[in-house]
Amino acid sequence: MSFFTNGKSSSSVTSKFNTERSGVYGNIGEIQAVEYQFSEADTLMPDIRVKLTVFVDGLQYPKIIEIASWFSKDNGELSGPGSTFKINRLFEGVGVNLKAEAEGKDIVTIEDYVDFYSSLTNRLLDQKVVWISYVNREWEGKLKYAAHSFVSTVPSDATEEQESSAFSSVLADFNSSYEQGRLQGRNAYRPDLLTSNGDGASVEAQPANEVPDDMPF
Repeated sequence: MSFFTNGKSSSSVTSKFNTERSGVYGNIGEIQAVEYQFSEADTLMPDIRVKLTVFVDGLQYPKIIEIASWFSKDNGELSGPGSTFKINRLFEGVGVNLKAEAEGKDIVTIEDYVDFYSSLTNRLLDQKVVWISYVNREWEGKLKYAAHSFVSTVPSDATEEQESSAFSSVLADFNSSYEQGRLQGRNAYRPDLLTSNGDGASVEAQPANEVPDDMPF
């Protein structure tokens, strides 16, 4: 495995948006740093994992959001985007045209994709990310919250309408994932645990999602 980190120098569960679900919170924050982890081994580990360090107004410490994704493969060779579209959304939400940026570049391996994403990381810093946290488990008497890995980004100067639109997209995916039974096991949504209040901690979620047919660029 390898790691790439880009960032600026430099708890509690909060909620800005109404999700209408118990124990589900919609949030928005500023991206302070981005870290990439990748593996080209044929294992259950994600092909690419992106870790966002996010500042949330009113919280003392930043939140961590992790997005795990896998390419589709045929005999070990990359054959489709799989769930990497979730990473592409990070850049597209702040106006990055990935196809244009990739033109003329030889992007073939997983490491090539990570190098490419890493070269664009400065376009994400200081921008906003919208995500959902949901009650996931109880540990030592406290509720713990998972971060749904389907997130949306908006520019730092986004209007409230743009922020709300981004949140609607994230909430629709969360609702779909839950209603179709994809939030299971370590990623389960557990509203049945809401017998007392607890502080939240971010835990990675890896729901399946609808994906495009073509490679991203």
